[in-house]
Amino acid sequence: MPRHDPDSSSASRHKGAVPKRRPPASTATASTSKAKAPRLSRPSASAVPAPPPRKKTRFRPGTRALMEIRKYQKSTDLLLRKGPFARLVREVCQTYTRDFMRWQVNALLALQEAAEAFLVLYFSLECICRSQSDIYSLNYIYTALSKPLELPGIHEFTAMGLMNDKQIDYYDSVAKKKIPKQAWMREKLPADYWDKGTQSRKSKEQWFKVNVDILMKRMRHNNTDVHILQWKHGCEIDRQSDGTLKFIKGTDQYSYDGDDFLAFDDANMQWVAPVVQAQPTKRKWDGVQILNQYTKGYLEKECVDWLSKFMNYEDKEFSRADSPPRVYVFAKKAKTAGHVRLICMATGFYPKDVIMQMKKNGVPLTERDGVQSTGVLPNDDDTYQIRMSVQIPEADKETYECSVDHRTLKAPIVGKWDGICCDCSSFGAVVIGAVIAIIVVLILVSVVLFVLHKSGTIVIPGLKTTDQGSQNAESSDRGSEEDVKKSMLPQENDRFWPNFLTGP
Repeated sequence: MPRHDPDSSSASRHKGAVPKRRPPASTATASTSKAKAPRLSRPSASAVPAPPPRKKTRFRPGTRALMEIRKYQKSTDLLLRKGPFARLVREVCQTYTRDFMRWQVNALLALQEAAEAFLVLYFSLECICRSQSDIYSLNYIYTALSKPLELPGIHEFTAMGLMNDKQIDYYDSVAKKKIPKQAWMREKLPADYWDKGTQSRKSKEQWFKVNVDILMKRMRHNNTDVHILQWKHGCEIDRQSDGTLKFIKGTDQYSYDGDDFLAFDDANMQWVAPVVQAQPTKRKWDGVQILNQYTKGYLEKECVDWLSKFMNYEDKEFSRADSPPRVYVFAKKAKTAGHVRLICMATGFYPKDVIMQMKKNGVPLTERDGVQSTGVLPNDDDTYQIRMSVQIPEADKETYECSVDHRTLKAPIVGKWDGICCDCSSFGAVVIGAVIAIIVVLILVSVVLFVLHKSGTIVIPGLKTTDQGSQNAESSDRGSEEDVKKSMLPQENDRFWPNFLTGP
């Protein structure tokens, strides 16, 4: 049956016919219809206009979480492709006839809310989003102190390489040698790589030594306190599903005493100075175009090439070393009185993709129930760990369990809580206090004996009062460092800036 259109009548389409003007709406019609009413006279001062009806809002579960999901979609694709909900409904219902699918508004809204809640649940629990394992980073961090501290493990200059926040190489001002920190680095890279890396780190050490002094003078700092200059540079990439690598961002920034000092803007290929004292350095380095071009090229090309090579080495090393998780469920005393924190930990698994759920009486707990997660973190042995926790009443007698699924498992591991809190009893606190007291007493006794020995009151066999040999060795090392010529430092018109910075 054709649709009736009042504007398409024969009378209105007759040649030369003039369309009639619609009569003005009556007062009754204006009060009951939403059509535009004729302009009324100005109401009297005593008349009070009726307030507009309040717009009815509906509760949409998971709306806030969906906003976060959409924000996440801007940087990382979802395995569940995004699309308008209406199109999704049409695709689901395309096999049904129109007569069968007579949707009511309430039914459609209810279906949308159910779909949103389902998506939010899987987003938070089942990790539908692409795993962070597809994001890889390579960073190098250099730290220089204005003077040595003479503390164990604290060196005047240190440098290290980090792949996915895991240390892969190391250098310090004492050993003066770049060494591998991963077995695959030691096996895959030739000796020439480590020799050149050592020379590069030595050059950077001298550069830092001079520039720390320059910054101290610029900041009007004396040598009474220890001041720190740090440099971090590296890149971050995303490995796509087809194996290609997508550059995400590059980092090249300096900090002084923990505050941002200078950073490279990769997009605009210029340096950014957040503090006034960094302006001279910004002007100097921006004036050397070859430096900025090299920095951009290193971050987007050379760094990515090194990272890709390291990724291949690591994948070959661990391709046959898949390891299943070990699952532990325990409780500790919470900060809130009368509560405990139930913890589920899975550790020792490789690769890092894992699914963990905490359940109460078989029902999964979510962030709305107070569940917190550390995310997947690396272990020292190249495996990974993850922890999830939730605070519950200490007297809670419900059944709590933890489910962990990994590709090395035929079925998920389910660990149940035995209802015991490991540090809630008073006996445990007494034992811990006693151990701490014993340690304090032993330290005090050791200090007293050492002071008496230094004063000559008592003699402890095997303990010398001075170590002249080590002092001479330290002073000799410092003297050789101070004799380094400042001409080694690259100047603004020096063509060897890139050569100085080349190499990780």
